Amino acid sequence: MYWAIEKSAMDKILSMMAISDKVAMPEFSSGPAPSTASGNVAVITISGTLMKNPSLIERIFFGASDMGELTSAVNAAASDKSITGIVLNISSPGGTVAGTPELAGAVAAANQKKPVLAYVDDLAASAAYWIASQARGIYASRQAVVGSIGVRMAMYDLSKAYEQAGVKVIPIDTGKFKSAGLAGTEITAEQQQMYQEIVDAHFRDFKSAVMKGRGMDEAAFGQVQDAQIFHASKARSVGLIDGISSLAEVIREAGKVTGRSTQAAHKRLSLYAAA
Repeated sequence: MYWAIEKSAMDKILSMMAISDKVAMPEFSSGPAPSTASGNVAVITISGTLMKNPSLIERIFFGASDMGELTSAVNAAASDKSITGIVLNISSPGGTVAGTPELAGAVAAANQKKPVLAYVDDLAASAAYWIASQARGIYASRQAVVGSIGVRMAMYDLSKAYEQAGVKVIPIDTGKFKSAGLAGTEITAEQQQMYQEIVDAHFRDFKSAVMKGRGMDEAAFGQVQDAQIFHASKARSVGLIDGISSLAEVIREAGKVTGRSTQAAHKRLSLYAAA
């Protein structure tokens, strides 16, 4: 599985996977609806680990949100004539690459119909930032963290451990890549290169979306492409967000913005941030 997710969140997921078969199943709550209304503004909550069609276990243990449901919420708000603006309320470390381009594309398409503003409550990392970058403007709380632009996957070469345990794994397959990553087999340089090329392809899509959505050139993107995370004030200086504000202010602004230009909105919210 390919991930666009901040490292500490990934570590937490791996830890939960390791213990999930040893703990009692907690009572499940579906959590908040992905979309609510504040006057004529739709507020869509994008929180937790973002996944495509997460299972019940993934919802419970990883706090997963379904990107398909979120895509439907964005599309519905874009089509609703009573809604004049959309706010994405984001608090997420990112998630799987699968489902992210579709949700980001829905945000970009909605933004062609009506203003879409993104608000970072505390964290918009990796896939969550990919999605946010397609909004007309991105604002954050004073203590928010933004960035972690990158794609990752992990493979584990357990061949030495199996060898020490006296176990020899013999793949019976139809090609040298078919059993790549099979537990107990050596991960070859060719296999590693194959997966690296896939990760790089996903990153090119991520890069293209952010550069287009944020109006960045190669030099500007070069400052943020190495998976750094930035405090809100630094995120603003490197062009990842447009200002520091509150959710209430961003919702109010989303109801005011008209046309394609948001320069006035950026100025108003930036003045709020300086107050």
